[in-house]
Amino acid sequence: MFFSYGYLIFSNTKIGETIKKYSPIYLAVTIILTALFLDSLFGFILKIPGLTRHDLRNDGALLPLNQSLWVAVQASRGLLAWCWIIGLLGLGHRFLNFNKKFLAYANEEVLPFYVLHHTVIYIIGYYVIQRSSDIGSKFIIIAIASFTMIMAIYEILIRRIKLLRFLFRMKLIKSM
Repeated sequence: MFFSYGYLIFSNTKIGETIKKYSPIYLAVTIILTALFLDSLFGFILKIPGLTRHDLRNDGALLPLNQSLWVAVQASRGLLAWCWIIGLLGLGHRFLNFNKKFLAYANEEVLPFYVLHHTVIYIIGYYVIQRSSDIGSKFIIIAIASFTMIMAIYEILIRRIKLLRFLFRMKLIKSM
């Protein structure tokens, strides 16, 4: 569904300008909704009977969930996702609207990064999740190791080998 929205957004320049104009409002709403959503899950500030799903003091045990409140939470998740996308698009239009070497490099790397990231994350994650450390450190290890591995594969193999550049639909560079 977001792909369809993306097509509609980028096919009309007026929508892009509107997003750029209202992105600070969307980001403010996003921060508020994110805080409320996290609080509805974990009950940091408000304990709403039937809505707070995880009890951090009981090893994350699930608490009973009120179905009508659950529907409201799910609707707010959809709104939250939309606000994140619009807010970040607006920031991108505002602050990444220039031509620098980094943007050209990152733009060229998007497709290889996207194609490789699932496989690399699965391989690294397979070994990391077997460790006996907490979930936060596992996440950090997987994120850093995956990013490093993907960048190494891109730099060492894909960017330098003409056949791989062609397969990833990158412009062929005459001299490297």
